[in-house]
Amino acid sequence: HRIVQSYPTEAEAHNALYALAKNGNGSYVSDCYDSKQSLYENLLPKARELAERAKANPTAPRGVINARPDSGDPLSEILQVLNAAVDAGLYTTVNTKKYGQLKRMTTLKVIEADGVNFEKIKKINDALLAAGFSPADCVAYG
Repeated sequence: HRIVQSYPTEAEAHNALYALAKNGNGSYVSDCYDSKQSLYENLLPKARELAERAKANPTAPRGVINARPDSGDPLSEILQVLNAAVDAGLYTTVNTKKYGQLKRMTTLKVIEADGVNFEKIKKINDALLAAGFSPADCVAYG
């Protein structure tokens, strides 16, 4: 948060990280001011750009924007990012025996790091599976 808030705007902080990050890969703190605005105005466009790059050059390393909202309800914040990625077509699917077809994110994922423990992670993962997402391909915890 301190790094993002050292820039005049959140967009400028995200642009600086994006310019420095190899292939756009990075953890983008997205809740300093307004996580939804940050997602739609800053992170989603970058994820779309990475998807277009991957489409143009499928053998090049794929970059991933990792949104990192750490405030608010963890599941709601995670689903906000994942649903935006789905709406933008930034996902593929995987077929599983136990859960059927699940969505896996491509260029926009989530890092959930706000006081998580095993119990919270299991609860979130169960909810993600119920919503049709592959947790291993959508969210990282730390």
